[in-house]
Amino acid sequence: MSEALRKAAEQALSALEAHGQMYPHMVKGYCVDAICELRAALAEPEQSEPVGYLNKHTGQFFSDVEGYKGSLLQPLFAHPPRREPLSDEQIDEIFCKVSEAFDAGLIEHESIGFARAIEQAHGITGEKT
Repeated sequence: MSEALRKAAEQALSALEAHGQMYPHMVKGYCVDAICELRAALAEPEQSEPVGYLNKHTGQFFSDVEGYKGSLLQPLFAHPPRREPLSDEQIDEIFCKVSEAFDAGLIEHESIGFARAIEQAHGITGEKT
């Protein structure tokens, strides 16, 4: 969130809260929803630059990798970057691929395959239990 947008959100939140205190009988669901959403957005940490990098194969940590950001390196953040939702088109494409793999007998459970494909699209990897 840019500094200007953060400042505007803080002002809007203050105005809604002040309005609610002056006229509590007028605070309806949509005002409460807006206050909750603004508080949640303002509570999110700012996205920052990586604080270091981890070599995925060796486990070696690098605090500075100037000029080298190869595919072997996983950026490490003090606060993870916010992931954007997939578009309807991306979800539909993943669903079609998983359905085709299920119909071809390449995967055993269509629902699990779909969930794993969504995880992969968001860069979520690791051991499955």
